[in-house]
Amino acid sequence: MRKISRKFIYLITLALIACLLMIIVYVIHLPLPEEEQGIHQISGKISTCEFFTVGKSNENNYGIHLTLDRKISDRIFSYNFKGERLNYFNSICDNKSVVSFSYFADRLFIRPQITYWLLEEPEMVTP
Repeated sequence: MRKISRKFIYLITLALIACLLMIIVYVIHLPLPEEEQGIHQISGKISTCEFFTVGKSNENNYGIHLTLDRKISDRIFSYNFKGERLNYFNSICDNKSVVSFSYFADRLFIRPQITYWLLEEPEMVTP
């Protein structure tokens, strides 16, 4: 039976510590300003949409960053969805529809800027 070298044990220990630190850093939520805490509701006309793939391209998962008319909000809202909803999002973006949705703010140690996440799909609002 071979003896495990001290260098190998040291390297394995360092790798485990690095993995644990990465996990901890990714899940630590930073405090938000008081006005950003909680769930908020907003309605407005879509200004821009940017689609992107989430994960591997063959998994059929997408994300969207959308902005509303600047008079309403200057925030960028994010939402992840399955590919079967792509037509719906293309439609509301192409038509610059008026939508309503709930969102919350999030801020992680690894990503300290505030990110705004939609809680559900935006609903079209008839003016």
